[in-house]
Amino acid sequence: MDERKNTIYRQFIISFLLLVIPIIVCGGLLIGWQKNQIRQEWEKNLSAEVIYGRKRLEAQLEAIKIFSYYYTNDRDLKEFVRQHDLVPVYDYYTLLSNLGNRMEISMEGNLCIEEITIYFRDMGILYSKSRKMKYITEQEYEEMYHKAVQARQLLRTEDNQLYSSQIFTYVRWDRDFQMIIDIRLSNDYIFHDILNQNPDSDAAFLIYDHGSGQLLGGEGTADENLLETVRALAARETREEGIRPFTFDGEDYMLILSYSDSLNQTVCRYGPVVHAGQWTAGYGILVIYILFSVLVALLFPRSVKRIVMMPIQRLIDAFHRLADNELDEQIAYRASDEFNYLYGEFNSMVRRLNSLIDENYRSRLLVQEAQLKQLQAQVHPHFLYNTYFMLHRMILDGDEENAVKLSECLGIFMEYLGHNLQNEVPLAQELRCVRSYLEIQQMRFEERMSLEIEELPQASRNLRVPRLILQPIVENYMKYGYETSDGQGELYIRFPQTERGLCILIGGGCAPIAPQVLQSLKERLGEEAEDEGFGLISVHRRLRIRFGRESGLELSADREGRLVTKVFMYDRTGEGNV
Repeated sequence: MDERKNTIYRQFIISFLLLVIPIIVCGGLLIGWQKNQIRQEWEKNLSAEVIYGRKRLEAQLEAIKIFSYYYTNDRDLKEFVRQHDLVPVYDYYTLLSNLGNRMEISMEGNLCIEEITIYFRDMGILYSKSRKMKYITEQEYEEMYHKAVQARQLLRTEDNQLYSSQIFTYVRWDRDFQMIIDIRLSNDYIFHDILNQNPDSDAAFLIYDHGSGQLLGGEGTADENLLETVRALAARETREEGIRPFTFDGEDYMLILSYSDSLNQTVCRYGPVVHAGQWTAGYGILVIYILFSVLVALLFPRSVKRIVMMPIQRLIDAFHRLADNELDEQIAYRASDEFNYLYGEFNSMVRRLNSLIDENYRSRLLVQEAQLKQLQAQVHPHFLYNTYFMLHRMILDGDEENAVKLSECLGIFMEYLGHNLQNEVPLAQELRCVRSYLEIQQMRFEERMSLEIEELPQASRNLRVPRLILQPIVENYMKYGYETSDGQGELYIRFPQTERGLCILIGGGCAPIAPQVLQSLKERLGEEAEDEGFGLISVHRRLRIRFGRESGLELSADREGRLVTKVFMYDRTGEGNV
């Protein structure tokens, strides 16, 4: 690359220097104003952290509530309640062990849960991971019951610990079983992972419970005197969001409050006040940021648009035209900068793309031809065995008429498979081969199978189509219909009229297709996988290559749930029917 040419980088530097010098003079006037803005934004960000921390806490506790509800439907818990008084002692403790294992899995899956305790009133026991099984009196259960009833909020506090308790009733065939699921939450996880997501901050989060008057915090939050000051402020403040400054030991602090109505608790955050002097070190960076921001926002876009955006837009337009299949797109550019190189590479890419498309098309044709020849060489042994046994039986029974018809159909079918090596054949020949195949199958299934094959329209008899496009379709009806079902039904091939081309309608059979199987076939047709053998996917792909992307197969189900296959062959030119 020529080092002396007028590069984009050099143009950017010159434009930048011409624009930035006047802005530097005006930037000094912004420093004083920015001082107050930084303080306001800092307080706003702290308030937002507390509010979002409170919302995360509410969401987490709502998730715990939902967890408790779904936990009552746990298989091991239901099995224990259902079978505890009906099984021997060994099985009783096995059920308890399974319940403990499920508790451990649930606790490992949710870091917010520190302990799960289930109180079974009718059994007179409680069970938890740490205490295992413990017998309790009715009075002990009633105490726990009143705690759960009186705590209308999602979160209750007890002994500087957070709990979530809910009462559930399990209905058994003989009576109802009442239980309480009491979940002890992890203070450390709540305060250091849910509320505080900024581990580098020196501020601490607390939770003040207006019901019990307790102030809870994580490990190492502060000394007791400072906590008492914060508790007093939180207790006498109205239940609103806001910032409350206070002084402790001669140092200025800031208390940020956010009240939760659903919890009847206030999330608090306190920390030392950041004074204006502490921002002095950042003034230089602030000035640089303001200067460059104003520069880019007001003046620099014009230069960028002329030097960069217009050439880039020209390249984007060229790509859009390329996406619209305008493969002869070439960009002329006289300047000696980097875009000249990009445009040259784009032009070279378009030429290579044209070459690759041509090579890929020829390769796909060769692959289709190889697949066709391989399919032509395959004769399903099971089909031939059945046909030969049928012919043998007809000869032994003296049924000469059907034996002659069967041998004729088999000869037509085998001749079409083994001797016609053309890639495309008239549609009349393809339909003749399929008709012979279906007549053989009709002799095999006798009364279970009836055929309705309409006469091919005269205008479509000589239509050149890829060989063996109908055979895989009707084979599916045999394989997944008559061979797997004892029912009976009619198989039909019709030729409904369409506006732009030919449509072949194949349907019927004796068994409905499962909805999930039909959906899977539709998805595989849409994906057009390249390595799908010689079934419906191959037929769909070959038709689209031959007649265009609007052609191919369309699958659906009739009112009885039986598979309906539509084969579309549209005219590529749009001048009429093929």
